[in-house]
Amino acid sequence: MSSSQITLSNGEQHSIRTVHLREQVSKFVQDFSVNNDISIASTSELCTIYMEKRDQFISPRPRNVHIMETFSPRSDGRRKKFLDIVLDRISRGEDITANLSPRVFRSFEIGEKSRGISWKNRDLALNFYDIHHLHIDDMDKSYKRSRNFPDLIWGHFTRNDFYAIYWGDHDSLKDEKFIASIATFWDTQGYGLHGICPSRSVLAAQERQLLQRYGFSPPLANENNFVGSGIAAMAGNSLRHQAHLVRCFRYMRDKEKAINDGQTVEASLGINVDATKPEWVWAFDHCDLVIMDKISRRAGVCVPWR
Repeated sequence: MSSSQITLSNGEQHSIRTVHLREQVSKFVQDFSVNNDISIASTSELCTIYMEKRDQFISPRPRNVHIMETFSPRSDGRRKKFLDIVLDRISRGEDITANLSPRVFRSFEIGEKSRGISWKNRDLALNFYDIHHLHIDDMDKSYKRSRNFPDLIWGHFTRNDFYAIYWGDHDSLKDEKFIASIATFWDTQGYGLHGICPSRSVLAAQERQLLQRYGFSPPLANENNFVGSGIAAMAGNSLRHQAHLVRCFRYMRDKEKAINDGQTVEASLGINVDATKPEWVWAFDHCDLVIMDKISRRAGVCVPWR
């Protein structure tokens, strides 16, 4: 495949491999954007929006399920049955999109004065703590739930694990027990700053919720430990997503240089694909950066997310 640069309508120049990634990201963003023309957006901006929106969906892959001490299901046996079904789906690596909030399907506006996704929504504010919530009953194609259970599973996903942290509902953000459970979880994960205390011992739950909705990431306190919760930037862009994108763009830049200097993609990336003339392109598989052969559709993970 040619290594020549292509000039886009917004003035950017990219290899044909990177142009494919931009086209993939643009299509995904366009499906959720209320604006019709996103061609003027930079590739970096599009990838940022893609990463934030895409990661609201959970990649279907088998995960180890961990039940934390703070997770206490209600005694209702019928609801416990549906809880077990969801946890089993997570363990098996099944698609759990039907258990997510319907807000993940809502559109957002892109523009010079826009922050992309609105962080006033309570559901999205939760992502400041990198916490998802799952409904125990399924959502149908019209985004309705037949049983309409209020119960929610609050938890944290990694690449290979799921931590069930709290059993609550949509009002859990107002519950100090919920806040304490999140603080305890992050403290046990090594995010506690020992010996450092916030200027105030605690923020009221409603104060914390208001700060979250408008893009500020307030601290959490777990006993004598201060748990910094600055997982997100003030504009609503996750610092983890930004750091991941930096790694992805650096990787593509370095490998493009090696390929342009005469190395084959196979030799540069150590990937073997059974194809006579593979057409290599960059792409995202969920949030993993992959190199993919357009002919065989086989791909290798280059920069994994998480």
